[in-house]
Amino acid sequence: MSTNTDTGQQQDNKVSIYDTIIRYLNMFYVDTRRNIALLSLCLILPTVAIIAINYSKSNVYRSSFTIVYEELVRKIYGDRIKKLNTLLQTQPEKAQELLGLDDDAAKSLTQVYATNILGEDLSQDLNIDKIPFVVHININDTGHIHAIQNSIVNFLEEGNSYLATRKELAIQEIENELSFIDKQLSMLDTLKRKYNATGTNTAGLGEKVAFGSAYEISYELYKKKQELIKKREMPMNLYVIDDVLVPVENNRSYLLMIAIGLTLGFVIYLGLIYLVIPVIRYKA
Repeated sequence: MSTNTDTGQQQDNKVSIYDTIIRYLNMFYVDTRRNIALLSLCLILPTVAIIAINYSKSNVYRSSFTIVYEELVRKIYGDRIKKLNTLLQTQPEKAQELLGLDDDAAKSLTQVYATNILGEDLSQDLNIDKIPFVVHININDTGHIHAIQNSIVNFLEEGNSYLATRKELAIQEIENELSFIDKQLSMLDTLKRKYNATGTNTAGLGEKVAFGSAYEISYELYKKKQELIKKREMPMNLYVIDDVLVPVENNRSYLLMIAIGLTLGFVIYLGLIYLVIPVIRYKA
């Protein structure tokens, strides 16, 4: 007798659970029909936003190039790059003017920042050694990458009147030093001709020592002159030694983006219908 009673109770429980599920599903169906416009907005807006973000990211590329330098210290270059990026985000016209880029190239540049070779923020690097640093740029048109790279290097090299004047003075100093070396070499040539005219057999020990010293000095001056000529031909203090171009990230499947957008929109809809709206309408 008790067995039949237990069986009946189990059947009643199953029916009760089934009825409860059907009742809640019917409630959800009625609420959905009543708020079909809200559901449509919740499904469409997040999906469109996610697809747009995915599309924009698919057109962004990151380029990094390494710079060797002779003047200043890394932190100063890092500070200048940081200020340039701030202008790029807040006053793009000013950034374009500083870089000297045309409209298309300026619009393609979205971000610029610099790190040391360890990947640390360059503006926080207080070391004074001359280890190269890396400049990173995010762009959406690879056709302007070299123009942007050259503009950034030029900005760091002579982006203000102080740096431009410093470069002019450095070039003038090179010219003056070359002129001085040429005069010294001319004097040494005169000394060597005089020594050769006297003859090696008749020259005294002092003259031989003097000639040997003159030869060593002239050789050192020659090497110094070659270095200065090279520096005059390449007067910049910054040089790019490599560059690389890679996508920031590959765009994901649009079917996946639609599925994520619809799921997110449905969750937002449930939150609005069963949490936000009831709270707003609640009366104590």
